[in-house]
Amino acid sequence: MATILYAEDDPQVAEFVRMLFERELPEVRLEIVPNGRDCLARMADESFDLLLLDLVLPGRDGLAVLSDLAQRNDPTPVIVISSHGQFDQTVSALRAGALDCIDKKSGRFLDTARIVRRFFDRAREPSDSQAGCRSKTVVVLEADAQVALETAVILSQECPQLLVRNVASRTEWDRLFAAEFPCDAVVLTDEWEFEDFTQVLRDVRSADRSVPAVLLSRQGKLDRVIAAYTLGCRDCIVQKHGHQLELARSLNQLLREPLGRVYSSP
Repeated sequence: MATILYAEDDPQVAEFVRMLFERELPEVRLEIVPNGRDCLARMADESFDLLLLDLVLPGRDGLAVLSDLAQRNDPTPVIVISSHGQFDQTVSALRAGALDCIDKKSGRFLDTARIVRRFFDRAREPSDSQAGCRSKTVVVLEADAQVALETAVILSQECPQLLVRNVASRTEWDRLFAAEFPCDAVVLTDEWEFEDFTQVLRDVRSADRSVPAVLLSRQGKLDRVIAAYTLGCRDCIVQKHGHQLELARSLNQLLREPLGRVYSSP
């Protein structure tokens, strides 16, 4: 029997969803918890096939739960339940690894059980039992020493399983790349000269396409964002208040996947 954990603090909403599942998916066991801390505790005690996660929860909110699960390397798929007007939080949840977001105020909410059924009907890829067995190294290309320090502090708090190394110049990057420095992800900014930041992305792609790159966009120039995605960038985050937390969520999700381990000559 498939098991689903649903974290929801509104008892009326929780009971409504329970009735949907009893009618549409009686073969599934649905367990409901009222807050984020209980959700994390239950997931530490038992493996579930799916987590339905309300974004607004007492104790630990939905985004914090997603962050904690990523740090645990918990592979449980997550569908987020949001409220109308939570666009920014929804984007953050998807960046943090949620498979889908269902708005409580939309017609899709009435189809929650059917959406879950379609999820279970799709073939699930086997998990990599070795994923997350070692610390992963993230290279952050940042010339500003203060910004680099602030980024390292946030990542150490939100991604304690990651080792962060700052690279302050293209020359230092070229030296590391030539030495086949072990790296699992690259973070860079579009404030570098165009040929520099695009060359870094070309280096990453030529060495190992499975190593993700994340662009921090300060300038907001569309041509640079398009170039980054064309060259294999996996995410683009606008640098504004709180962007380091968005970066942490992105890296937590990207590095839950099996990735290349070291740069090597193509």
